[in-house]
Order: sequence, then C-alpha cells, then structure tokens
Amino acid sequence: MSCEFRGVPCEYPIDQYLSLDYGNCYTLYSRKYIVGAPTATSGLTLKINLENYESLALSEGYGAILMIHEYGQQHPEDRALVISGGTETHVKLQMKQIKRKGSPYGECNNRPLWDPVSSVWGCIKNCLEEAYSLYCQCQNSLIVKNDTNNNVAQNYCKETPYDTKCSIETYKIILETDGYCGCHPPCNEKVYLQTISSRSWPHKDKQEALMADVCLPYGNCTATNITMSTEELENNFLKLLIYFGDLNHEIITEEPVYTFTRLLSDVGGSLGLCLGVSLLCICELVEVLFDIIQTAVKRVCKRKS
Repeated sequence: MSCEFRGVPCEYPIDQYLSLDYGNCYTLYSRKYIVGAPTATSGLTLKINLENYESLALSEGYGAILMIHEYGQQHPEDRALVISGGTETHVKLQMKQIKRKGSPYGECNNRPLWDPVSSVWGCIKNCLEEAYSLYCQCQNSLIVKNDTNNNVAQNYCKETPYDTKCSIETYKIILETDGYCGCHPPCNEKVYLQTISSRSWPHKDKQEALMADVCLPYGNCTATNITMSTEELENNFLKLLIYFGDLNHEIITEEPVYTFTRLLSDVGGSLGLCLGVSLLCICELVEVLFDIIQTAVKRVCKRKS
C-alpha cells in the first residue's frame, strides 16, 4: 500500500515473482538504500493491505511472509518470518558475517553471494529440483519455477497419488543419502539476526484515514460499502518497520588451531631440545672418560715410582 525509506517514498523498482507456496512475492533491493542511524525512522517502513477477503483457503491463516536476505537469496522456506495482520511489527537487525577457511580445514563453496545456489538451502532446492525432474518428471511445489515470460511452468507435481508418492520417496532418499547433494555452506556468508516486537495496529481513530489511503489510487473509491467488523478490518492491514538496531556488525572468522608453521616451530623446538640434551650428555661422557684416564695414569705412575 505504501513504502518509505528514511521517510521518503521508495523510488526504486520492486521485483515481483510468483511462488507456488506463497503466491505473489516482492523483493526490494538497491545499493542506494543506505542506513545512517540505528533508529526506526532511518529504516524501511511498509504499510500493507493484505486483502484477506480475497485470499484462497490454501493456508491456515492470514498474514505475510518476510525474509531479510542478500541479493539473489530469496528462499522464504529457509529463514522467513510470519507477520500477522492488525499489528505494527518492528524488525531490528544486526549483521553477522561468517568467514570459513575451506579446504583442507573444512568444506565450503566460493560461489558469489548473489548466486541462489551459494546457500545451503538454495543448493538443496536445486538438488531436489533436479531429482524430481529425473525421477518424477515434474517439479515439486517447494521450488519456484518461472519461465522466460515470468509465467509459472505448468509441469509441476500435482496432488495425484503417483506424484505425491514419488515426491515423498525422492525427498526421503535424498535426506537419507549422506552427501547426495554435496551442499556446503558459503566460505563468506552474511546473516541478519532479527529481534522482533509488535503492537496492535491501526488505532481505531485512524481506520478511516487508512481506508482513504487504500482508495486513493482508485479515484472515486469509497469505503461505505464495507460490511466487515472492526476486528476484520484491522486484520486486513499491517505496518512493518525494518531497521538496524546497531550499526556495528560481528565477524566470525575460522582460524586453524594447528598450522604448518606451528608444526615446523614445534619440531624445531623439539630438535633443539634434543640436540641440547645430547650435547650435555656428550660433555658429561667426555668428562667421565677424562677422569677415568687421569686416575689410571696416576696409578701407573705410582707403581713405577
């Protein structure tokens, strides 16, 4: 219904794609959105009209799915949040960066972050998609499938006994087969930790103004024909504020506990210790031999005298 960043209407395009699980999904991304302060007014503010009266009985409730992710990593099945209608929800963010060493210390992939397959879940989804295509000749509904015309492909797995059984068995085989997909976490990963708080919204005194905002794009639209109760009307809207609660970020870096340089140092130290001990032993042995020879010479000299 409305989108603002730092109090200014969003000017950059919002990408739209269709998910077979969640319906219409929208992605807002631009490098020009720069956060300058850790406050709610310095972040993204969204007012959303859920239009619950137009929803189909395909889900168990009303609301929206929210995911904070890097560009290209839109996998709502992975780290998505469920936002309820009738609430003003604050999502406070803090970035955590994870740097993994990779081989020979562990396994990770060096794909760019914008590659959908770079994340573990993206890799698993791609693996599942290939497996369903190979064994079931269809695509599972967990996978987003758009053709070149941005239309959903029709060859997805249906709720027939054969497709359902094939999908379940294929999914089970992949999960039980160790290393089937060979998916590893990215060597450089950014994760956004989220702290969520909410309150009831909108205020009863603001409902008429809110309905006027909904009708504004439609010219002569009026809210006089709405027969919903106050509670139903409130549940049709939600307000979302997304911002950084702290401009500092945490970096977790993997470091080897025992490196080759440390190995050489320890070996050198051990050799030095051994050589030092050996040299002391040799000196002691020479001293003992000298004392023995000296004593023997003295005895021989006494006998001759």
